[in-house]
Amino acid sequence: MTVEKSVINRCNICLNYKCNLDVPCNCSTCNKEESCPRWLRPTVRITTKCTQSCGHCCFRCSPECNDFMSVETARSINTFLKNNDITRYVNIMGGEFYCHPKWEEIVAVIINGVDAVRIVSNGDWAGSSEATKKLIAFLKARPNIEMNISQDRFHTLAHIEDAVNSLEDNDIPFVLQEYESECDWLVPIGKAHFEYSFYGSVGCFCRGEENMYKFLIDENGDIYKCPYGIWKYDNIKDYVDGGFDKRFKEMGMAFYKSFFGSCRSCIRSYNKMFSKKEKGMTLSEYKKHQAENRAA
Repeated sequence: MTVEKSVINRCNICLNYKCNLDVPCNCSTCNKEESCPRWLRPTVRITTKCTQSCGHCCFRCSPECNDFMSVETARSINTFLKNNDITRYVNIMGGEFYCHPKWEEIVAVIINGVDAVRIVSNGDWAGSSEATKKLIAFLKARPNIEMNISQDRFHTLAHIEDAVNSLEDNDIPFVLQEYESECDWLVPIGKAHFEYSFYGSVGCFCRGEENMYKFLIDENGDIYKCPYGIWKYDNIKDYVDGGFDKRFKEMGMAFYKSFFGSCRSCIRSYNKMFSKKEKGMTLSEYKKHQAENRAA
């Protein structure tokens, strides 16, 4: 996928706490700008409802889930992205995105003004001629979208072939996401908690050079440090007018100064640190909650 050249000063979000540059970087003159990993990569989840109930799902999505993003929240997210200069790339997913009854409006609003968009899907929309027709028309009108179709042992793959054929026949950009080793890419969170993987033993997903700059925005506009849905720390409503770069760097610098030997140890620490009620709070809400408990 081709991504437009960025012109932001990436020192504002840089998470390299060992950096001792006397003069800030200048992206407009840097000859390494194209390969620089320092740009924000948000994943926006518009619903937890899905057509399948996969055993590896980090969000525990299923046909029984009923969390849906509102159009109002989608508008706020778009404003948040534009006013914080996060318009280079957005990853859209669910659940299964088309399970949202207003997915067309929601996605169109979120990605307005975004250079490159990735939509993750299991391809089940290809089982419905009406859904396929609607999606193809939507994609043809937006050539900056690339479809990412999951193909692995966890999905039923019932409509993969039809999905691929529909995309190919209509010249829609897509990637058929296959993995040589399915154990390596799984992050042990959600339904994948008991799956063996590299990240479950010695690897930390978020310490990858690009992964450090990924984060999640959920259906309510809540922001998570981990794109797989833990360490919720704020809401986009507090940054619709800008200023998120400072908050992102503040949270990231504090996080990476801590040591977690693997994703599993990070998740274990998170689960021990917060109760079920507290996990539903942003960090600011949690601090207020703790202060109230101490005062009681």
